[in-house]
Amino acid sequence: MAHQALGKIEMACGSGGGSSGEESLYEQGLPRLTATLKESMRLKPVGPMILRTAVSEDVMTVDGEEIPIAAGTHFLLNIRDYHVDPEYFPGPLKVDLGRYHDPEQDKMFMPFGKGPKSCVGQFFAMREMKVILAQVLQELDFSTPDELLSVETRWDIANHPIAPAPFMVRRR
Repeated sequence: MAHQALGKIEMACGSGGGSSGEESLYEQGLPRLTATLKESMRLKPVGPMILRTAVSEDVMTVDGEEIPIAAGTHFLLNIRDYHVDPEYFPGPLKVDLGRYHDPEQDKMFMPFGKGPKSCVGQFFAMREMKVILAQVLQELDFSTPDELLSVETRWDIANHPIAPAPFMVRRR
């Protein structure tokens, strides 16, 4: 996957280590790199939960049962479980970069939350990840014997690996 991403990066930025300009990177968008980042965040979100508070009384229907919600009720939204629910993400444990070509499927992706309370830095974070990853992939080659999902993680405030995950890095 890294080699395919590198080809797209070099088409957008040139092969001179990023000297042809970040502006071109932004204009091209690098859809495969964006999809790779999104799929990584879907399967291994940094922040697995979002806390919300009901601002008014409401009713929520769960499995056909109506549940009254009082104003001030706190909700803990489990983004990790949502992102691997086959109702919303078919083949949820399969790495599928194509799922983000479908605008309806892309709308289901929410590692930064959704709506007016979503993360204010989400666009900066995505742009920063793309620029840094594009520059790193131009200079270095990574390989690992492990699959993305085989790295065991633990949830604290953020998701992080339980043990070091070995991988090899070499200069291009």
